[in-house]
Amino acid sequence: MNDETRADLREAAVEINSTPGRVWPLPAAVSLVTLALLLITFRGTVVSLGRTWLDVSSYSHGFLVLAISAYLVWRDRARLVAAVPVVRFSGILLVLVLSVGWAVADVLDINIGRQLSVYLLLAAIVWTFLGPRVLRVLAFPLGYLSLAIPIWSELTTTLQQNTADAASWLLTALGVPIFHEGFYLTIPSGRFEVAEVCAGLRFFLAALSIATLYGYLNLRRNLLRVALVAIAAVAAIVFNWLRVDVIVWAGYVSEMQSSLVHSHIWFGWFMFVLGLGPVLVCGAWFERFDSPARQAPVAGSATPPAGAGSRVLSHALIWPLCIMALLAGPGLAARIGQPGTGTVLRQFPPLSLAAPWRELKGGLRDWSPSFAGPTLERGTRYAGPRGTVSLYLAYFQGEQGGSELISSENRVFNRKRWQPVGESVRTIRGDSGQSLAVNEVLLRSAARGERLVWYWYFVAGTHTRHRLAAKALEFRALLGGLRGGVLVAVSTPAGVNADQARETLAGFVRDTLPELERGLASPRAVPD
Repeated sequence: MNDETRADLREAAVEINSTPGRVWPLPAAVSLVTLALLLITFRGTVVSLGRTWLDVSSYSHGFLVLAISAYLVWRDRARLVAAVPVVRFSGILLVLVLSVGWAVADVLDINIGRQLSVYLLLAAIVWTFLGPRVLRVLAFPLGYLSLAIPIWSELTTTLQQNTADAASWLLTALGVPIFHEGFYLTIPSGRFEVAEVCAGLRFFLAALSIATLYGYLNLRRNLLRVALVAIAAVAAIVFNWLRVDVIVWAGYVSEMQSSLVHSHIWFGWFMFVLGLGPVLVCGAWFERFDSPARQAPVAGSATPPAGAGSRVLSHALIWPLCIMALLAGPGLAARIGQPGTGTVLRQFPPLSLAAPWRELKGGLRDWSPSFAGPTLERGTRYAGPRGTVSLYLAYFQGEQGGSELISSENRVFNRKRWQPVGESVRTIRGDSGQSLAVNEVLLRSAARGERLVWYWYFVAGTHTRHRLAAKALEFRALLGGLRGGVLVAVSTPAGVNADQARETLAGFVRDTLPELERGLASPRAVPD
């Protein structure tokens, strides 16, 4: 038992003996009951988080992180006893804000928003019923849980791109002839894709989990703890780069016959364990220069705890208010999610596009987006003096049953037929000075050549290329009794001249946008 633990136990004993009666049973009971109600009320979100830990390899450490956090709470029980709980009425407002935030995420079907809200509600309930001193003791166990919340997935694309760039640079320096385009690395004997699972996110999170826990248990200076975590993050990223380099190099020297090319999961974990070596060495080295930091008293003895009658009265007042604030979000989500009196799209109206564009028969042929469960969709090809353009419209009536306008699973191409080789943003200037920003994706297929795709969203009468802006517009439309949004995508063969393809798409959008807006807006006159 170290000196800090002995000091905490002595402090706890003094605090308990100097307090008339035990102060923990009532706040602990109220907190546990409220936390149980939290898990029951938001059980769908809790179950979805568990499924993420089971199904997504990057978060397969989630159950272990949960167990470690629970152990850390038990380990620090002496400090918890010493930290006299106090009621904070300001926590009710925090619980209300987070509950309403969950409702917004639920209406818009943003799963990560729901999960993050429930996670923060856990800390808010601790603040409300136990106060800042207890929350300070539980800060690390609660913060450690954030490593199991899938907020880190936003790093995937960045990690993919950095891994591809670094691998291309190093292989070129080693004399390997390589062509780097987007997430793809092409050598004379084959082609490699730095896919999402190859981005290194699971190694990154595993390294952070180990380093933060090591620093908390073995180091006292926060500066050394932060330095160790930073070293672990850099090591995880760099060793993942080396992993990709070795795999591509093995494919080059063996002409794609090496076992690393076809089965390299074990090799990834080998490189991860190898990368932990420098982290653990640095941690042991930091311990030599570490010294116990000055610890501020956990329990504020200057402010004696309230009497038993006052504590009972405080909890009798705050508990029903907190419960009402907690249930406000689900109630709001249920009310907004009810079928409204607004209007929905029954069918896409005919689009009478002006000359020189004329509709071609046969619908879409070589290209079509991959969107899950649209309420309505239409694909049409048009011919004009600038070339042939394909127009795709997908309408989603609210967020239900897995049918989402904004979803990470939706693609403006079929992944089995096309490979993205470049993404950017384009702005189209109209004759009247109006501008429209669109997302651009350049696709490539061995059988079909290259194709340029522009896409954006039309929600509540507004065009936007941003996913989050489209979600916000959907929520605003729901508040006004309207439902649904439309994905608009246009595409044309890129051939050998991508700039000419951009001129073709820009001309089509300028010529057809007014008619397209009228057609997409008119369904609001059709009764539900």
